[in-house]
Amino acid sequence: MSSGEPEKEEYKVDLLSEYARFLDVGTINYLVTLMTTEEGKSKRKVLEELGISRGTLYQPHVGNDVKQRVIKEALKRLNKTTVIKILYSHMRDLFIEFIVDVLSEAYDELDTNDNLAEFVKEVLTETSGLLQNVRDIERKKIIEIVKNSIIR
Repeated sequence: MSSGEPEKEEYKVDLLSEYARFLDVGTINYLVTLMTTEEGKSKRKVLEELGISRGTLYQPHVGNDVKQRVIKEALKRLNKTTVIKILYSHMRDLFIEFIVDVLSEAYDELDTNDNLAEFVKEVLTETSGLLQNVRDIERKKIIEIVKNSIIR
């Protein structure tokens, strides 16, 4: 192992932790729970090792620094594949919600704004695979209504 590899590994961990601001407290708590299970330690002990007070993860707004600390430690302590899948899944779901919200906001102007209609067509084409996995009935309806409006 060359002397640059540990720094590269730390950079990669830092890189993924930068997405902490997009993660909810539930995802962070889940990572902590996985660490407790993997290491056979209490949640109290793991939080203490992370320098996080017990009540912090039960607050409605957890700071990005705390979230980043949990992500960094999870990537070090847990199976990296598991952590990456958890982070990816959350980011994918957030992106899907964003797409549906964009479609919902754009819907009223599709008939009168050709540029917006063309853009929405591009979005629907690019994200069709992701949008097929939407399970929420209300969000599915929004997608279908916008698709039908574009097809006309």
